[in-house]
Order: sequence, then C-alpha cells, then structure tokens
Amino acid sequence: MTLELFIYILFCIFALYYAYKGSKVSETTTLKAIVAFFIGLVWFFIVRSSGFDIDINTYVGYLDNTTLPLFINSSYFLREFVFWGIFIGGKFLLQDSFLTFLSIDLLVLFFFIKAIINFKLPFYSFFLLLCFFPNLMGYENVYRQYIATILSLYAISLAYRDSLIEKKEFKSYIFLIIAGFCHNVAFLFFPLLFFLKKRFKLGIFLSLVIYIALPVLSSSKSEGETGDVPVEFFLVVTSLLYIFYLMINSFKLRKENIYFLSFIFILITESIIVLTGVASKRIIMFALNIILIFIIISLQNSNFNLKSYRLIVFLLCLSMLAPTFLSNSAFQMLLTANK
Repeated sequence: MTLELFIYILFCIFALYYAYKGSKVSETTTLKAIVAFFIGLVWFFIVRSSGFDIDINTYVGYLDNTTLPLFINSSYFLREFVFWGIFIGGKFLLQDSFLTFLSIDLLVLFFFIKAIINFKLPFYSFFLLLCFFPNLMGYENVYRQYIATILSLYAISLAYRDSLIEKKEFKSYIFLIIAGFCHNVAFLFFPLLFFLKKRFKLGIFLSLVIYIALPVLSSSKSEGETGDVPVEFFLVVTSLLYIFYLMINSFKLRKENIYFLSFIFILITESIIVLTGVASKRIIMFALNIILIFIIISLQNSNFNLKSYRLIVFLLCLSMLAPTFLSNSAFQMLLTANK
C-alpha cells in the first residue's frame, strides 16, 4: 500500500466519521477551514511527491519543449490562457515543476474551502469532495478541468450566497469566466448562475443557445482521455444522485431548483448523444460535483430527525466514495509511488 492510498483511505474514514457524528445545522467554521487547509497542504504534498500522471506529465513536457512565441500563436493555449499563463508563470518564477504544481494546488484549495464556507456545508463535505472520484481524477490527471471545476463551484457558491441575502453582485460571473479560461467546459454552466439569481428568462435563453451550439463547440475541444472509466459509469453515479436528490426533497422542488436540475440533466443527456465519450465525461465530471453539493444542502434543510439524517448522510458518503475503489482507472492513480 502506498502512502497516497493510505492517506486517501484515512480521509474516507474521516468523511464517514464526521458525516455520522455531525448535526444538521453544523457548518465549516473558520477554525475548521484553517485545519482543512493544512490537511490539504499535506495531502497535495504527498500527491505531488508520488509523481505525475499522464496529462500532468504532458503539461510539464510543454514547458520543457514549448517556447513563449509558440504559446502565443497557438489557439490550443490561447483558448485556456488563464491556466497556461499561471502555469508557465509559476514555472518561470519557481523553476521547479513540483513547486509549481503544489503552489497552484494550494491556491485552488483556498477557493475550494471558500466555496464550502459560502455554501455553508458541514465539515465532512471537505473530505467527501476532496476524495470524490471526479476530483481525485482531476488533481491526479485532468488538472485543467479540476481547477476549472473548483473555480466554477466557487462562482456558483457566490451566486448561491447572494441568493440567500438577495444581494446582486457580479463576482460570480467573473470567477466563472476565469474558470472557463482554465477549461472551456466551465462556460457551459453559465445558466446556473442566472437560475440561482432567479433570472429565469435569461437562464433559459442561454441554455437554449448552449444546447444548439454544443455539437459545434465540441469539435474544437481536445480529446485527451480521462482514464478507462466508461461514460456509463459516470451516468450511473449521476442517476443515483438525481434519484437521491428527488427523494430527499420528497419530489417537491422550488422553481429555481427545477430549472437548475433540468438544465444539467438535458446538458448531460445531449453530451452523451452528440459528443464523444471523452467530451461527455468532462461535462459529467463537472456536473457531479454541483449535484452532490446541492444534495448536501438539501439534507441540511430536510425534515429528517437527527438519527435518520446521520444515517442518510453516512450512506451518501459511502456511495460517493465507493466509485474510486470500483473504478480501476481512479484507484490506480493512488497505487503508483513514482508515476
């Protein structure tokens, strides 16, 4: 057993422990957020010390072989210039790939924890989301997508927070745009901000534009694989989350939630039908995080008594952590000491 796998299993146990011991009204406090940051620091130090996976090795290869003029003239780099700018700038300043990745990891970790605080999620969600297999595959391999996912969650958390206090700010839009220039798939989730802000007509209009444009936009995306996880595996997990969400809410949803969930469901369905398996998996990996977070929120707002709540949360964590051990592709990322 590698150190990476051992710590991952330990984090899974923490998620299950805090899920079962927590209360419905518990939130991640400032002290817990600081503790989470230092835990994350140690975790990412171990992950990076264990070596780089396929996609990340490719990024390092670009830095070793690609000159700045080529970066400027390549549409591949310019489409997602925020990621490449930070990555190349970090490597230029630090002169070390390990330190560059670790520095970016910690920056993303900051926004990850801030999103948890904005959503008012309980402490177990930190370990659950950190170990959730789309994120594991993200920081282990599909790195641009992972960064864009966390920044997108932060943007959505800002919109969610604003909706609770009926405050209108543009920061959520700005961060989703930044996320989109880390990985363009993030742009597809722009309607969610409008639905959360109850700007339904604009959200519906943008949704229709995205549905119509998706087959055309997909032709410009890279086809880098995320592993040997079949798209059906992602679809099963998504379906389970949707069923779970509907059952928790007794099949009674607010207007914004109906639009929110319908948009994601149609986007996932269309991506599976019209896109390649690789491209659809990218979209589903984004969506899984969003759905899981709103399930956690729904559980906190549910009418379950404390005993039932703890049991349901425990089962949720167990079912969302299991895919890592069921998927050979995700699990293998934890086994290699020097990738």
